[in-house]
Amino acid sequence: MRDHFGVSNLQSAAIPGGAALLDDRTAWVYVGDPAPRLGRALGLAVARGCHKLQLIVDDGGGVAARRAALLRPSPEVWRIVERSLTRVAPTARLDASPPTDAGTFVTMLRDAGLEVVVEHGVISGEIRGLSVATIVAGGDGRSRLAVGVGRLDQEATDLLHGDLPLHETLANAIDEVRVYRHQHAKPHPVNRLARERWLRSQLIARPAIVGLVDLVTIAPAEPRANLRDPVPAGAIGHDAAGARVLVVCSVGIDLELIPVTADLVDRERPDRVVLALPARDHHAIQRHLATQLAVPVEFAAVEGEWPS
Repeated sequence: MRDHFGVSNLQSAAIPGGAALLDDRTAWVYVGDPAPRLGRALGLAVARGCHKLQLIVDDGGGVAARRAALLRPSPEVWRIVERSLTRVAPTARLDASPPTDAGTFVTMLRDAGLEVVVEHGVISGEIRGLSVATIVAGGDGRSRLAVGVGRLDQEATDLLHGDLPLHETLANAIDEVRVYRHQHAKPHPVNRLARERWLRSQLIARPAIVGLVDLVTIAPAEPRANLRDPVPAGAIGHDAAGARVLVVCSVGIDLELIPVTADLVDRERPDRVVLALPARDHHAIQRHLATQLAVPVEFAAVEGEWPS
């Protein structure tokens, strides 16, 4: 920091997975893995009363730079090269087209009563936001239906039930998940997964909860790495006046909510944003960070229909 910014007499601060130095107006925050930690760095800056964030990473950082550029004021993202810093260029959003030969499997998912969701070229069948089947490329390059909650469960299903008719395997998986994916179920890992997507599923079914007349699922700004790590879940719709409204659902205190929302605002171009969270997850720091978005934002308290 002395070499590049000419600063001294800085105060140190702790941050999980990194380190920080601060003066009265600026926070310099180093993180080892930048993609999911821009929000954490922003939260530290706000908590310490800093108006400017300089985010420093070892490598990568393109996604963080893209999201940072969409906030006001915009944090700067730097990459360490020996004792020098170089500014990180934003990475463009990428997307993939869904397979063109998946029509039969899409029909099978819909006939089974599943919500069909397309994200970054991946087609899934979901029960209240939890995927129980995914259309994937087979060894011969043609699409096939992988049944199960996540990759490991899909592999286990193939090994244990590969001799059953596909529709029967799918029906069994649906029955196993539905028994836990409702408000009066016994506590179980299945009803703790992907709760932000469960909340979105509720609003898709009843958009009037957040004052809208329609609402459809949209893909996240980046592909999800797995089922366990929460990722704010987006949807787009309209209010009675015809305004285009982006709804982003989150559960828990997820500091990446605002950077992710900035990414979705840039892609979807809404007139305004509704951030839907359970009442207990409304936090002052989220409201403060939301003022950095380019469009009007309101917070809605929406309780999830999962076991308490």
